[in-house]
Amino acid sequence: MLTQTLALFIDSYRELAAKKIFWIAMAISGVLVLALAAVGYSSDGNLTLLWYETSFPAENFAPRDVFYKYAFINLGLGVWLAWGASILALASTAGVFPEFLAGGAIDLALSKPLSRTRLFLTKFAASLLFVALQVTVFTALCFLVIGVRGGAWEPALFLSIPVVTAFYSFLYAVCALLGILTRSAITALILTLLFWFFIFLVHGAESGLLTWRLQNETRVHIYETTIEQLEDRVESDPLERETTRERAEAWNDQQVAEARLTSARANLESARESRDSSVTYHRYALAVKTVLPKTAETIALLERWLIDAADLPEFVNPDPSPVQIEMRLDDEGEMTEEMREAQGKLMQAELQRELRSRSVWWVLGTSLAFEAAVLAIAAWRFGRRDF
Repeated sequence: MLTQTLALFIDSYRELAAKKIFWIAMAISGVLVLALAAVGYSSDGNLTLLWYETSFPAENFAPRDVFYKYAFINLGLGVWLAWGASILALASTAGVFPEFLAGGAIDLALSKPLSRTRLFLTKFAASLLFVALQVTVFTALCFLVIGVRGGAWEPALFLSIPVVTAFYSFLYAVCALLGILTRSAITALILTLLFWFFIFLVHGAESGLLTWRLQNETRVHIYETTIEQLEDRVESDPLERETTRERAEAWNDQQVAEARLTSARANLESARESRDSSVTYHRYALAVKTVLPKTAETIALLERWLIDAADLPEFVNPDPSPVQIEMRLDDEGEMTEEMREAQGKLMQAELQRELRSRSVWWVLGTSLAFEAAVLAIAAWRFGRRDF
């Protein structure tokens, strides 16, 4: 039984390797690695392109090892592997099941003592080889470039192999199901890309609502803190001051605080209503996002691991430290421009902490659960369909 499964797996791999698009993607990976290797630092710390030395003092902005690691994470991983290679892989593997069902190969496979579920899962796993091999080759070459050119050997780069393969499997599970249902490679590919775009829209909506929620929460926090300060100023007794001038200034300050306090309380109520609405809308968006695969979060999770493992400096991976805000309102009880700028910094810090607090289980666990559900439906349909 295992021999037959292995033979089917090898046969599926040969079908993929025979496609031109497989070698086109491999060639693009090679070109990107060569482009990365062509960039270097001279002995003076200037940026070099092949044998040409520029006047740009690159080492003043980033050490050479940081440059190569950052290029791999943001360009190699974030652009090529997460987008370019994945789209080419979908285009190459979208026809695996439609061609298998329509080409008569299914009859030969079913004539052997091999269950349909195992047959389906074997073909599915073999199709993931496209991305797994692309990521392995690209990562291994980048590992060598970073080690030789950057002087840093980072085994953590190889984390990209299982994570990017899992990222692709989320999408290909949908593509396989659509291929079985429609028996059309083009239809399955287009619908999968549309599903990927839908995930992107949900991610954008949830991110936007999260930003709105955090903005309202920080706004409420600022108003609550400011109102406490204003109440302390109103409750202070000017007669406790030593000189007449100080008592007069305290009296004027108390009058200003009373005028601003009324407006600030009204603004606080408005901010709380907006906060409650944003919390509700964000909760709905997050619920929808939870049941879908997290493609963007999966790549972001890998980026975070690689940044931490590679020990990159703060300008690559800033630490969201607490932001100190000077609580001052204008005459209408609204936040001043300085407070709005500080609010933005505070909100960004809270946003970073919120995103980093999302567990691996939520990112990968729920995505794998979605994939398992889709594969179960596809395997059931594959097993029940007449060929």
